[in-house]
Amino acid sequence: MERLGGENDEENVVIRMPAIAATVAHDKAINGVAVSPNHLLVASASADRTAKLWKMPDLLCAGVCRGHKRGVWAIAFSDADKSVATAGGDKIIRLWDCSNTTGGDLPCLKSFESHSGAVLSVKFLSSGQQLASVGGDGKLLVWNNKNCLLYTSDAADDTPCVDLGG
Repeated sequence: MERLGGENDEENVVIRMPAIAATVAHDKAINGVAVSPNHLLVASASADRTAKLWKMPDLLCAGVCRGHKRGVWAIAFSDADKSVATAGGDKIIRLWDCSNTTGGDLPCLKSFESHSGAVLSVKFLSSGQQLASVGGDGKLLVWNNKNCLLYTSDAADDTPCVDLGG
């Protein structure tokens, strides 16, 4: 245990602990991390334009999300089903099927587009029924995940989501 100087030494205690697992996960900076609801997977979002799923506790690659044209800024697991959402610098939110975690590329189920700047964060709401996103454009958007409608203050916009099957 190491103590840092200061007025209140109890608040400045540094405890050094080794990591229980480590891996070189991406070729570029990692911008976001998420843990699955069952704690069996960890996901990473990277400036290398991919997101990856990792099996716990050994951090073995369980799947790769490819398709963003710019860096991936954020990632979130759904509480309700086996899917993950990614938010990218390409202004797009993508929803991925992560039911098959054998290490290969994961299929993109849907693409949500309405931000005019990079999407910086995404979260699931309402047990996976909705997504909330925020972007560099200053917008906070809420999406209906099931029918791809964007909720706005006026009415639902029926064009922002592309359903890619699934």
